[in-house]
Amino acid sequence: MASVESLNGHDHETTFVVAFDGSLQEVEAREEYPSIKVGYLQIAGVAVDLPAFFAARTGPFIDPRRLAKASQSQIINAALPSANIPARDGGTVTENWRREVFETFSRQGVDDFGTGTISLLDAIYYLHGSPEVRADTITVGVCPYKTEDDCSAKFIEVPPEGTSCPTCGRVVWPTDVLRTHEEFDEEGSNLTPLTRLMNSAERLLCVAYLTGFAKTAPSLLSRIAFVTDGPLAFFGTTAKLKSQMISFLSHLNNMLLQRGMPPPLLVGIEKSGLFVDHAHAVTKAIPAGYLVNLDELYIRQRVKRKTSKGLYGVDEFYGRRFFFKTTSGNTLVVTVPRISGQPYGDSPGCDSLDEYPTLRPILRLLDRIETRLYPDAVIPIALAHSAAALPLGTGSDVLQILAKDLITLSAGGRDSS
Repeated sequence: MASVESLNGHDHETTFVVAFDGSLQEVEAREEYPSIKVGYLQIAGVAVDLPAFFAARTGPFIDPRRLAKASQSQIINAALPSANIPARDGGTVTENWRREVFETFSRQGVDDFGTGTISLLDAIYYLHGSPEVRADTITVGVCPYKTEDDCSAKFIEVPPEGTSCPTCGRVVWPTDVLRTHEEFDEEGSNLTPLTRLMNSAERLLCVAYLTGFAKTAPSLLSRIAFVTDGPLAFFGTTAKLKSQMISFLSHLNNMLLQRGMPPPLLVGIEKSGLFVDHAHAVTKAIPAGYLVNLDELYIRQRVKRKTSKGLYGVDEFYGRRFFFKTTSGNTLVVTVPRISGQPYGDSPGCDSLDEYPTLRPILRLLDRIETRLYPDAVIPIALAHSAAALPLGTGSDVLQILAKDLITLSAGGRDSS
C-alpha cells in the first residue's frame, strides 16, 4: 500500500480525456422464427476537453449544456449475423460471420486526423507493427477451417485484403486473427463471440487514436488520458493480441522518450466483477488517497481463491490491476500499463511501482473527475457509456427491423413481409 503522493512519476498537464465503452445486444430477427438471431455492437470514443469540463461546474452542480459542449463522440456500430443467418454466397453461417467481421472492421474507424479513416482493421496492422508504420502482413496462427475441414495449415501470413490458405485454398481474412469464429455457434446464442468482438473493438479504437496522434501530433499524446471501460486485457480467443499491445505501447513510449516527452496516460476502470466486489469488501482498510498493489500471492489466496497451473495475468493483461481509494472515499479498480514489458509474471520489476510512472498522474486525474452517477464511475466513462448504449424496450423493435433487412441482404433479395 502506498499513498499517491509518494509515487514516482511524470507530472502531466492533462487537457483531454478520451474514454471508450461499448454495448451489445442479440435479438431474434423474426418473432415467428426465434432461432434466427442478429447481433448488434455499438462502440463509443468520447473526447472530453478538461478545461471546458471543469468550467461546466456552476456551484455544486454541473451545467449539462456546458458539459455537452466539452465533449465529442466517435461512434462505431455494426449489425452482425448470428445464428441461422444464410450466407450471401451460399457458404456456411460461420463463414458469413467471418466475412461480416472483416467488412465491419474494414469500414469502421476514426476519421478525426485529416489523413483518411484509420479503420479497426488498420489498427490491427499498426498493432502488429508500430505507431508510425503498420505491418504489411499479420500471422493467423491456424487456418479457420481447421475444425470444419481438418485443414492443417498454420502461421498463415495475411495481407489487409485477405489471402487464400496455402493448404485448403479457402479464404482467410485478417480479422480471423481474433479467432471469434472458434466460439461461434451456428444454431444458438453468440453473446460470447460478440463480447470478445466488442472488447477487442474498444481497444483497437484506442489504438487507432494513439496511431492518429502519433502520426499527426505526437506532442499532444502527453496531454491526453485514454480511459477504457474494463481491464486492459484481451481475453479468450483474442488473448494473443496482448503481446502485440505490449510491444506497440513500448514502441510508442520509446518514440516519445526520444523526443523528450512523457508517455500518454492509459487506464482501464472496472465497474463490476470479482475484483470490484473484493475492493468493496476491503475498502475500510484502505486510507483515502492510497493505492494497493495486488501481488500474485494476494490474488491467488484472497481474490481468485482457486488453483491454476500458470502465473496470474500473463496470458491476457497488458496492464496491472490496482485498488485506488479516492479522497472522497470511493474505491476504484484500475489497470495501468507498465512503461515497458510484461505487467505480470516472473519478469524482473513487474511488481515494482517504479515501473508504472504514469500511476501518479492517472490517479490524481481520476480523483478530480470521478462521479457518483453510478458506483465506481468517472465522468468520461459515464459519457462513453451513454454514447455507446443501445436502445432498450421499444428500441429493440427497431433492431428487429434492421435484422430483417440484414437477413434479406444476406439472402440476396427483398423481404415482402
